[in-house]
Amino acid sequence: MQTLSPLTFGIVALLSFGVAVLALWLLSLHPRRARSGAFNGAQGTYFLFDGHDLADATPSARDILDAGPKGTTDWDRFLAAFLPRFPDLKTKLAGLHGEGTLVFPARDPLDGTRLEAEWWNGLVNISLQAPDSSEGGAAIDPVSLSALRDELRILRRTAELAPFLVWQESESGIIVWANHAYLSLADRLYPSPDAPRSWPPRALFPPVLAVADNSDTRARRLPIDIGQGDDKKLWFDSYSRRVDGDVLHFAVEADNVVRAETSLRNFIQTLTMTFAHLPTGLAIFDRKRQLTLFNPALTDLLTLPIDFLSSRPTLHAFLDLLREKRMIPEPKDYKSWCNQMDDLENKARNGTYEEIWNLPSGQTYRIVGRPHPDGAVAFLFEDISAEVSLTRRFRSQLEVGQAVVDSFDEAIAVFSATGLLTFSNAAYVDLWGVDPSTTFGEMGITDAAQHWQEKAGQCALWDRAQRFVGQFGERAAFTEDVLLPDGCSLHCRFVPLPGGSTLAGFCHADPGAGQIDAPALEAAEI
Repeated sequence: MQTLSPLTFGIVALLSFGVAVLALWLLSLHPRRARSGAFNGAQGTYFLFDGHDLADATPSARDILDAGPKGTTDWDRFLAAFLPRFPDLKTKLAGLHGEGTLVFPARDPLDGTRLEAEWWNGLVNISLQAPDSSEGGAAIDPVSLSALRDELRILRRTAELAPFLVWQESESGIIVWANHAYLSLADRLYPSPDAPRSWPPRALFPPVLAVADNSDTRARRLPIDIGQGDDKKLWFDSYSRRVDGDVLHFAVEADNVVRAETSLRNFIQTLTMTFAHLPTGLAIFDRKRQLTLFNPALTDLLTLPIDFLSSRPTLHAFLDLLREKRMIPEPKDYKSWCNQMDDLENKARNGTYEEIWNLPSGQTYRIVGRPHPDGAVAFLFEDISAEVSLTRRFRSQLEVGQAVVDSFDEAIAVFSATGLLTFSNAAYVDLWGVDPSTTFGEMGITDAAQHWQEKAGQCALWDRAQRFVGQFGERAAFTEDVLLPDGCSLHCRFVPLPGGSTLAGFCHADPGAGQIDAPALEAAEI
């Protein structure tokens, strides 16, 4: 065995050390090369990840990631694209560092594609391999093709199952595409059993105005005539959008909306006709406190011009004009006026506003505020001048009648058919020492007879008087004198009145007799 010389041994050792250093340097450069575009010009689908960030990728791989959900990391978009076909991808990739290399077959055996993952000095290199592809990749990316097919299938299913009409027209107005709902409605309205469905389908709607751009998002109400009369129409709300020179239309059925609007319009017309014959003025303000409905009586009562009311004034503008026309009670200052108007609105919203307005002209109005649905309020203006005048005249007559009866020397009390004392004069108060108008509660014939007995002494007349007041049917008046404890005679009479009422009259038979004083009578007896 030949022994190496020291010089040869040194040279070999030096060369080995240099080769090792060179290898380490090349290994350290490998990730840098990958980061700087290792896949430039490569075909197929390759991904290189540094954690959750994409270090490098081929164009087809970047297209897949760009189609993923926005606002997520590169790794999340990668998982969103491949997890449906490779369900265990995320779980097994967590152990790639220990395995070094992993292969993932597709879940569908007929798919044939697979993912190959490799741990490379802290980076994850993943490639998509097709069955007939070489190491460089396939001419047609099956993943992109499959994603396109899935998206196309979803879009077709969505369009066909949509419960509203969708169709697309060319610039010349020819239908170039329509969904199942549109074609089904066309077949139902215009059936052709002897011939197959022709293309393009029949236009269901009249020509729609040209759509200049997509800035107008309002709906157009379009009808389909199926007979004579408005009730022989199908109504749709149509939305149009311009797409690549063509116009895409969407039509949603609006029959129920049209019927509801027609019913509401007829109802409002009926209410308007009804309110037109009411003598009470009506003003309805919506939730924004704008006048939405009024009747002719309002203009007659408040002398407001029609053009002002038709302009939908606000509640405060309405009340300001009433103040200018002196059709509202005038407060002492404007601040109290504003407070009064705020109080009016708040109480009307709560349904508690009801006031009497005494106007400077001498008229009297009753104002009632009531809440309406959706925050609206309604005000009713009623002229009660005649009623107030009649009430005042009736009250004046009552006062005159009371004064006349009070001038009588005879003490008079009137009892109703139920036995309640409803009327008495001043002589009655002087004689018996009690004022029925100031007593607590109501006084009946029983209470009155007991009081008579206490003042005038025990007598069978009082029991007879009670029976007479409570008697029904024909009654005859009667009189009787009662001897008082002081020796004076009290003449009593009981007379039936219309409606079952009874008049009780008392007067002294002896001149100069006055009020019955029970304590004085007792002293006289002693």
